[in-house]
Amino acid sequence: MTDPLEQQMARQFVQSDQFDRVLSIFTEIESETVEAVQDLAAVTDGVDGVSELPSPEDRRDMLRELSLAVISGEFPTWYVERLAPVENSEEAAKFIGADPDILAERWADRLRDRGIEGDDRELATAYARTRYGVAEFVEFRDIVIEWDEDRIENEIEAVVAENFETAQETATAAADAIDDG
Repeated sequence: MTDPLEQQMARQFVQSDQFDRVLSIFTEIESETVEAVQDLAAVTDGVDGVSELPSPEDRRDMLRELSLAVISGEFPTWYVERLAPVENSEEAAKFIGADPDILAERWADRLRDRGIEGDDRELATAYARTRYGVAEFVEFRDIVIEWDEDRIENEIEAVVAENFETAQETATAAADAIDDG
């Protein structure tokens, strides 16, 4: 969304009581669905329940933040800072859209300045592992640096639907256990 007027109108809607009601309905249905699946899992042998989920209020706040990030075009930053499995996430978010080869070279040079030898990728991996808690530089690249429209759309969908998908997987496992039992 690039038109400033459209962004302002969308932002106003996301911060409105009407949007709050929509989010409340969504998060309450989501919470009730997960609770029903939890009850099913509890009485089905061999099926683990859904792990702890945020309260409907916390979930509503997160979905509002997500909406504002999408409107402003800052979803990748919001995602990396809030949800990405990296340490020092706010610092990591500064590398969104960076050229991975240049970044690997820069990080490798930092380590070489400390007397550490290796090729750029090896040293960049060591730096990323130590600084951001990822196993490989390529993992950092995939989580933080590279964002295209498909990934943005997929990640938004994953955040919005994650609790329903978890409930569906648990319900399916319970149904399979009942069929097998």
